[in-house]
Amino acid sequence: MATKKLGSTKATDLVLITSVNLATEVTGNLPVSNLNSGTSASSATFWRGDGTWSAPAGSGTVNSGTANQLAYYAGTGTAVSGLASANSGVLVTSGSGVPSISTDIPTAVTIGTAYIYRVGGTDVAVGDGGTGLSAGTSGGILGFTGTTTIASSVALTASAIILGGGAGATPTPMASLGTTSTVLHGNAGGAPTFGAVVAADIGSAIAVLFGQVTWGTAGAETANVIEIQGTVGDIAGTAIAAATSEVEVCCTDSATDAEPSATATLAAAGTPVGTLLSGTGTATITIRTNASGLFSLAITETAAADRFLWVRQGRNSQCWVRANASPKSLTFA
Repeated sequence: MATKKLGSTKATDLVLITSVNLATEVTGNLPVSNLNSGTSASSATFWRGDGTWSAPAGSGTVNSGTANQLAYYAGTGTAVSGLASANSGVLVTSGSGVPSISTDIPTAVTIGTAYIYRVGGTDVAVGDGGTGLSAGTSGGILGFTGTTTIASSVALTASAIILGGGAGATPTPMASLGTTSTVLHGNAGGAPTFGAVVAADIGSAIAVLFGQVTWGTAGAETANVIEIQGTVGDIAGTAIAAATSEVEVCCTDSATDAEPSATATLAAAGTPVGTLLSGTGTATITIRTNASGLFSLAITETAAADRFLWVRQGRNSQCWVRANASPKSLTFA
């Protein structure tokens, strides 16, 4: 572009301008008529990139809203409204599809087509990892009464042993707690029970280690002599059938004085006899049982008085012998 030099009147005095800085060298607005001659230019059109004035496509209304609201169509048409918000809420829809912000998830909502279990709702089924129960027995435990069924047991007794009820039943407590002197005995046909220790509770080899003397009924006095039979048995009272038990017997004048009597004498007598080891004709003898665990004594006393038989283990007895009652009393007339 060429123009006349400022202040010059010569026609030949021209200046060549190659560019114009719009930021510093141009002021004012470019006339609309300079853009496509202003054809179709108005307040309802805009200048498009293809060099024409055109009205925006489409129409609608955006209603005023407040901070944090979501824009949505409240009705069919072109008006956009604001959806009221709420604290700690989620976007949900009603049964007819109307949206809202709520702190409660509708019951119809599912995850992977399965309903969501919730507090105060349906009990969680066993198949879904629950118990299927709303309540149980205080002090009870849960048990499977079926492959997909759980039930609560009765209240369990404190410190009691729990017994299985078998298929279809929950466990129950034993009725008895036992005592400090009882043990639990099994029962192949039912529930176990507590009871005193018996020989069957321990091995036979151990049972025969502990012998106890049981006296039979004394015979009638004949010529100042009374005969009596003794048995050495195990803790259950069964005779220890072996000639291995030795018993020391002492005859005294009192049930509370273990000193040998000064007048009474002892000897082997009757059948079975056993084996007399020492002390014949004195108030203290040692005798070994026969193969059936038995022995017999003859007590001689000339005075009319009561005499008492004390027992203890012999020196070479293969079981520990003890009395199972107070000294045996014999009365001489």
